[in-house]
Amino acid sequence: MVSEALVRDTAADLRSIVQACGATRKPLVPGYRTLIVDGNHFPGVEHRIEELRTIRAGALPGHAIAVLDAQTQLVVDVVACEDGHAQERRLLPQLVERMAPRDVVVAVLPQLDIEWI
Repeated sequence: MVSEALVRDTAADLRSIVQACGATRKPLVPGYRTLIVDGNHFPGVEHRIEELRTIRAGALPGHAIAVLDAQTQLVVDVVACEDGHAQERRLLPQLVERMAPRDVVVAVLPQLDIEWI
């Protein structure tokens, strides 16, 4: 997806700038990259087709999970979904595929009532 690639490419460019400025934080877990994951539903908009404008239960425009690198404080990746009613657990397989060895993922998944650390 184009928006996902844009986030990853921009983060790669900005990472070198943050490191050159010495603006990185100490690792939360030495020897590991700590990633903080959070999902968000995009709010509905008023620019819907005329027949749906009076219905409050209209379709949501989408959902995304953002991945923040705790050391650089940059959003380094995003998993986007066009189904605004999807839950985070539907996007987890795509997120897991993008993780690397020595990544520590911190995520709060309210729909599942669990915390990953």
